[in-house]
Amino acid sequence: MSGALALGIAQPFIPALCRLRWGIDEDYVGIASGLLVGAFPLATFMSNTPLGHLSDIYGRKKLMLLGLATGAVGTVAFGLCPYYWLALIVRFVVGLTNSSMAISKAIVADLTTGRERTLAFAYLGSTLSLARTVSGTIGGLTAGIIIADVYMLNDPYMLPLLIGGAINVVSFFAALMFVPETRKPGKKKESRSMISGLREIAADRLMRRLVIVFCMNSFG
Repeated sequence: MSGALALGIAQPFIPALCRLRWGIDEDYVGIASGLLVGAFPLATFMSNTPLGHLSDIYGRKKLMLLGLATGAVGTVAFGLCPYYWLALIVRFVVGLTNSSMAISKAIVADLTTGRERTLAFAYLGSTLSLARTVSGTIGGLTAGIIIADVYMLNDPYMLPLLIGGAINVVSFFAALMFVPETRKPGKKKESRSMISGLREIAADRLMRRLVIVFCMNSFG
């Protein structure tokens, strides 16, 4: 849920930021906004497989905590960026380190079997959809509210980002205290398994179809 919040909480006012803060011409606001919105999921797409593989070697919990920490810092840092290019880098870096959904699925797979696993994955999917809805709603409702007439807090777009960062901080400590480590650190020879795993997916006809369907569904 925290990953979806980091992704979506700024989306309602990204066009306004592009136009009013970073001075992007009206004709290019759509392109600039699209790049900012797309930087996060693009980076996540690039990093999820390597991070999932690293979680097999070093443990799930460490990678989950890394994503939550960078999500908290990056969400707030995005609101402080004085330049468009810096905001783009922040979104991309947060996406590179955010693997909370992938790691959550791995933890569920480690802890459950059979029908319990099916239900757990269904709950995860529902939580993600809810988080996307909640993040956009929070961003839209709180944008424009000035907290105080002091540095940072007098920015009309800072409140939703502070809320998003705070949720990530709470999630970080909740995961630190309550999420068990379900994967003990592996041996070095397992570091080659990522390539073999990708080959297995490419060779499996059903898996290829599922990957295509999931990719197409992401555009919805």
